[in-house]
Amino acid sequence: MLARPAPGGVLPAAVAQWKKFLELARRQRLEADVFESHVSILSSKFRLPPMFIAELVLAPPRPDSYMLDNRIPQYLDVLLKLRLLDTPSVLRVLYKYSTLHKHAPPTAAATASNSTESDKAKAGANGHTGKSQGENARRRWGGSYSSDELVFFRLHRFISKGPGIRSGREAVDVVRIVARWMTLFADVAAAFSRDAFGGLVSLQTKNEVDLTRQAFSLLVVAMCENQLVVNTLRKPGAKGKDSAFKERGVLRLTGCCSGAKRAFKEFGELHSVDDADGAAGYCGVSRTVQIDDAGEYRAG
Repeated sequence: MLARPAPGGVLPAAVAQWKKFLELARRQRLEADVFESHVSILSSKFRLPPMFIAELVLAPPRPDSYMLDNRIPQYLDVLLKLRLLDTPSVLRVLYKYSTLHKHAPPTAAATASNSTESDKAKAGANGHTGKSQGENARRRWGGSYSSDELVFFRLHRFISKGPGIRSGREAVDVVRIVARWMTLFADVAAAFSRDAFGGLVSLQTKNEVDLTRQAFSLLVVAMCENQLVVNTLRKPGAKGKDSAFKERGVLRLTGCCSGAKRAFKEFGELHSVDDADGAAGYCGVSRTVQIDDAGEYRAG
């Protein structure tokens, strides 16, 4: 039976109980329905913010961890359904530990941005063990391509067929982290384009990354077609919230995201890369649209 946390140590006690439960669930290979019944009891006694739970579920347990346990995507479905996780938290933590970073050295801005909320959650999920942010930032999955792909597919389904984005705040957060993912894919594409003869990256790795990118493209389409996202980003109050969306007045859109042309108009550029021709094509981006001073679209 789970003990109740002491008043002075609620968060560390809750983290410890969640860690213990998740390790037990993986070790005993709990089915999704059994996991759901147990996690419902656990969450009623030990509440944690979504970012903390995402860190516990999605972070590599050891420096040499290769990919997610194949039970984790099923557990994610349960946690999302019970609203113990949300879409922005899953995308942030997945981004933080993705193997894709190994092919695209992080920029200073990306490193700083990724060391805020997610790192605070990591510190809490570690039970305040004293691990440095630098140590956490260096830990990545060894080969998370298929894991990332599977999570993208599940989030696509969650957004397109369920309440995957529940509020305007979540809508903005999802767009922000999706923009960072798009930049990461573009940076990886640019790096691969410089390795034309496969001397640094194997063909198998490139194929795996391409499959991951395709799954991500479906997620982007679901986001673009989500009415809450479209309505939220069209509000005057959403203007200028994040300069990452407004650089150089260029909007790159994936094919079939007709609604995004209206929604992202308020934000300007969704992502930008130096090697635009090769990287934009690799990211599933079908066109570049210039936004002129009058706010009109002009195909580029």
